[in-house]
Amino acid sequence: MISIITISDSFAHFREPVEEYVRRLKGIIEVKNIKPEKSENPVFIRQKESQRILELISKQKGLIIYCDIGSEIISTESLAHMVEKSKITHPNIVFIIGGAYGIDEAILSPFIHKRISFSPMTFPHSLAFLLLLEQLYRVEQIRKNTGYHHG
Repeated sequence: MISIITISDSFAHFREPVEEYVRRLKGIIEVKNIKPEKSENPVFIRQKESQRILELISKQKGLIIYCDIGSEIISTESLAHMVEKSKITHPNIVFIIGGAYGIDEAILSPFIHKRISFSPMTFPHSLAFLLLLEQLYRVEQIRKNTGYHHG
């Protein structure tokens, strides 16, 4: 199973495509959305949100991948290879999209196995989530050799 943990108020701007990819990936992914912490203090926000992420990932055994700007930029083919290879050794793959202020490294770094980035640019969380969904759908189509991916 592939899990996506994201921190977001809403995916309203991209509701239709998000719902479509979630529908297409039914039975392959599960989405766990955490509501953002409310505070004026970014350090407090990172700590609280990271604790909530930790509660979710501590219940799962698997490969933990943090989607992080500034990390290794990964191609679709590399992601497909990583997912296929990981399925052999890990029962679950968990992708984390952190909150607006990122994650608390002291809390989550010991549990993160890999860090990836889709771009050196910064995206709104709802768009990053949509990008991840589309890429996971593409990975599944590569696995099935459907011709969806022409890269």
